[in-house]
Amino acid sequence: MEVTVSIYGKELKGFKKEINKATLETCKKINKKIKLEDFAIVYEENPQMCIPGFGHGGKTLSAYLIYIYLNPKFKNFKNKVIKEEIPRAIAHEIIHLVRWNLFKPMQKNLLHTIIEEGLCQHFELEVFGENSKLYPWSMALKENEIKKYLKRAKKYFDSRDISLIYSWKFGNKKLKIPRWAGYSLGFHLIKKYLEKTNKKVSEIYRLDAKKIFDELNI
Repeated sequence: MEVTVSIYGKELKGFKKEINKATLETCKKINKKIKLEDFAIVYEENPQMCIPGFGHGGKTLSAYLIYIYLNPKFKNFKNKVIKEEIPRAIAHEIIHLVRWNLFKPMQKNLLHTIIEEGLCQHFELEVFGENSKLYPWSMALKENEIKKYLKRAKKYFDSRDISLIYSWKFGNKKLKIPRWAGYSLGFHLIKKYLEKTNKKVSEIYRLDAKKIFDELNI
């Protein structure tokens, strides 16, 4: 497994050594759980693409390419973002990466998105420990809200409408969908699946979303 790292941004290049170190250490750790093919990670200095309130953001663009957006002006960037957030972001995006070519475009609907985001979040915990901090998107819905929003989401599980999928991921006030509802549902569903099967994400990441959901009998 070879990882090609590219760093873009005048200020960001000042952290080249630290970013490379965090990247390679994380990828080696992940490769022990999931055998990776060669791929590339592009780090871009782009605060506008970072998650609001965080110094980073991530996106997988193909089966071989991950983009991670960074804000080098973010408070405690070196010790907080590079050492803590970059490794988590890589672990998260790796699941998107390795699942990219496993499923046809017709299969990439709302259910696929919700389940995959759940797999990504739980893989972070598998790599860095079950006691690792949970991000707000994992807990966007309270326990008593899960059933309510799952019932609503199920009506659209087969939809491949990007705007609808984005609404469930990032929220939509008009549709009364809370921010990060899809991430929270995915986290809950995969948690249930892992408990039921006594497996790890590294053992089930290749499974189709429908198979996972159907086995939960919800």
